[in-house]
Amino acid sequence: MLRLCGHWSAHWALLCAVGTPHRHQSALLLNALHASDETWNTAKFGQVEHAECVMSELLEHKLSLRCLGDDGPLSLVQLQRSLLRRLVFDAGALKNGVRLARLTAAKAARTSHEAEALLDLADLLNLRAYTRTYITRKARAIAEMEEALSASKRAKQLCNQSLSVRMHTSLGRTLASAAHSILLGVVDDDTARNMLANGSARDMFRPALAEHQDAAAMAR
Repeated sequence: MLRLCGHWSAHWALLCAVGTPHRHQSALLLNALHASDETWNTAKFGQVEHAECVMSELLEHKLSLRCLGDDGPLSLVQLQRSLLRRLVFDAGALKNGVRLARLTAAKAARTSHEAEALLDLADLLNLRAYTRTYITRKARAIAEMEEALSASKRAKQLCNQSLSVRMHTSLGRTLASAAHSILLGVVDDDTARNMLANGSARDMFRPALAEHQDAAAMAR
C-alpha cells in the first residue's frame, strides 16, 4: 500500500508527475505546494492554462493519482486542499478540479478534515453551477448541482454544534443555487423532488436566507 510509504514519498510522486521538461508547470506546482501566500498571490495570475496542465498531469499519472486517492497517506489531505485552493479556486483550473475535490473528500472521510473537504467540493461544484447549470439541461451539470447540495448538507451534519461562517455561507449559497436552477426549469422533475425534500423551490430560499443570516451574525 502506498499509504505505508509515507507523506514525503507521496509528495515526491506528485512532483515527479509533472516532471522537469514542463518548466512552467513544474514551477507552478512548486509554488502551489510551498510558496508563501504573498508569493502565490503574484504567481497565480494568468496561469489558467498551466494550472489545467498541472491538474491533468497529477490526475493522469498512475502513481500520483494513487497518492491523491485512498491509497495515499492521510497526511496529504491538507496538502490536497491547498492544491485545490490555489490551482483551482485561485488559478482557475476548474476542468479537473472536481475530480481532485472528490478524491480529497473521499480520503478525508471519517477524519477531522471531512467537513472542510466536503465544503471544498460543494463550493467548487457550486462555482461550476454558476457558469453552466442555469443555461443547460445536461445530466452531468444537474448531477453536480445535486451533489453540491448533498455535500454541503452532510458537512453541516458533521459539524453539529461547531458551525462556522463558511459552513453557513456555503450551504446558503448552494440552497439558493439549487432553488434558482429549479425555478428556471433546467432541473428535471425527479431531481427537483430529491433536492426539495419538502415544499417548493420558492420555499428553498427561506433556509438559504437563514443560513446567510447566521453567517452574518457569527461574523460580527
